[in-house]
Amino acid sequence: MFPNNDLSFGSLLLLGERSSYNDSEKCVLLSTATLLISNREGESLPVKAILDSGACCNLISENLVGLLGVERQKTDAVISCLNGASVRVKTQLKTDISNRKGDYIRKIDFLVVPKITGVTLSKCLDISELNLPPNITLADPHFQKPGKIDLLLGNEYFCEFLRPGQCRVPNSQLIIQNSVFGFLASDRLKPKQ
Repeated sequence: MFPNNDLSFGSLLLLGERSSYNDSEKCVLLSTATLLISNREGESLPVKAILDSGACCNLISENLVGLLGVERQKTDAVISCLNGASVRVKTQLKTDISNRKGDYIRKIDFLVVPKITGVTLSKCLDISELNLPPNITLADPHFQKPGKIDLLLGNEYFCEFLRPGQCRVPNSQLIIQNSVFGFLASDRLKPKQ
């Protein structure tokens, strides 16, 4: 159930692919966005984030913290996961995130964790037949491809991120929802064969 037997945060995210049913063709997309995060010098680096309304905190990976070079503060927090599992967190930090257009900036507190999750998808999703509206900007232009996740934005700001505008893409299960980062893609898609 958990990739590489890593129980640390896989249980927190309920990752998208299921193989315990005779439904191995189903892949549930988690809402991801490519956003910018500030390093110690105030420069912005692009990063792929999961937006998770079911998470009670914001998380950043140790790897990304190392790249940013931002100062950490001590903390003593416990993150509860599924099945009563919990993870103790010892450091936190505060830094700015922004959308790629630069018209949304927010200073956010993050708990520092070794790893948020594995790669979000194990296979590319086939979007060749999707009729995405031509006038939209996707929050994650590569939502259909496997990608490394270094940020998780929880429910604290989730509703603030959302903007009016949602539609189901014709002849698919895909729903796109407007946000400050662009349109988020979520729901079920068929993996590429």
